[in-house]
Amino acid sequence: MNKRNAGYKKSLKRLLSFMMSALFVFSLFAGSGCNKAKTIEDYPEPVTVTASVDTEEDGESENTADTSAKPAEDEEVLDEVLSPEYDSLREKGEFEFNPTAVNPLYKMEMKKNPKIIRVTKEILAAVHDAKPSFELTDELSCSEAEFKIAWALAEISSPVVYDVYYDTEDSETYTLTYFPTFEYNEFNERNVTGGISEEEAKEKIDAFKEVCEKMINETLTDKDDDMQRAAKIYKKLIETYEFRYPDFESGNIEDSEEGIVTDSFETNTFLVDQVLEGKLGAWQFLDLYEGLLVQLNVESMMVGALGQYHKQDYSLLDATMTYDSSDSSFVWTIVYYDDKAYHCDILMDKMALDSQRESFEEYESDMLYFGMSDERRQKSFTIYFTRGFETVNPVNSTSVPVCEEDYKLEL
Repeated sequence: MNKRNAGYKKSLKRLLSFMMSALFVFSLFAGSGCNKAKTIEDYPEPVTVTASVDTEEDGESENTADTSAKPAEDEEVLDEVLSPEYDSLREKGEFEFNPTAVNPLYKMEMKKNPKIIRVTKEILAAVHDAKPSFELTDELSCSEAEFKIAWALAEISSPVVYDVYYDTEDSETYTLTYFPTFEYNEFNERNVTGGISEEEAKEKIDAFKEVCEKMINETLTDKDDDMQRAAKIYKKLIETYEFRYPDFESGNIEDSEEGIVTDSFETNTFLVDQVLEGKLGAWQFLDLYEGLLVQLNVESMMVGALGQYHKQDYSLLDATMTYDSSDSSFVWTIVYYDDKAYHCDILMDKMALDSQRESFEEYESDMLYFGMSDERRQKSFTIYFTRGFETVNPVNSTSVPVCEEDYKLEL
């Protein structure tokens, strides 16, 4: 049984205990998740994989993924897996979706064990082709812990993977269930009960890829630098997709015994379905933006922070960010360009735009929260503590960079 997916979306507070992560249960994210629309416990969790350790009498571990100490494979293989992904837009003048593109920032965490990157590509190829199962060759044979890390890297490389469940009995053949349904037993453990056919899944995934290709080709040119790519696709997303807001007036929003905010509205919780529908929850905005940046080979990372929101005089933004007065946490994206880093808050910009469009329907985004320095970030959200929201290798994780200056936006 795939233990990581069996506990999928349910260990948010455990994984971010260092950040008092109960505060990350933010009402903004209600209704955005996987397979159980009403509760945030099923939302995409920070993709942190800590491999299990089986300690034998001699003190050695048999099931630990040591991604920092393994000898590197031959230089040719290393160069291949760590090199930038093929850039069809710049090479051919037209973007073509790359199903095996690996997140350019986080794959560097695996440079001591490049086999994990190769396994990640196998996962991505199988998922985007909607295969019912796949096998790893002897050359790519890996431990359960290594595969979990590869799967985590696949998730933060393509959001499609969040809509897929894997299982294996022998760590050689992996079965895939697309858009799965689940049931919970008396121990609140989740078991997969079904999914859609591979043919249906292939149709949906192909449609998702076509949407991404069209969006990028309509928005970018082969002359855009990486930051222009990040800015233009950011603007395209917030001006194109609707946002699923919490239902503030329903009266059915309450705290469970676990302190998990629940919401009354029904929604299809799979990212691919939401993208095709044209209406995204908070996590889907974040994950789709990250996935598109991966396709464009732009380095980025999600960060989570404890802090204090400051009212911005945008009705929907202020109402959502101050809905729960006890909550003082948020998540956004940092984009890297030219050896510098910038805060880019797609959720705040989306909510600000929707506020402006209450009066002016055709208003275009001012991108107020794109390309922010640390100083500018503090004006809307004072940060008390922050850390990367995703990692595949806790031993060698990517730290949150200093954002020294504002980006001068030129579209």
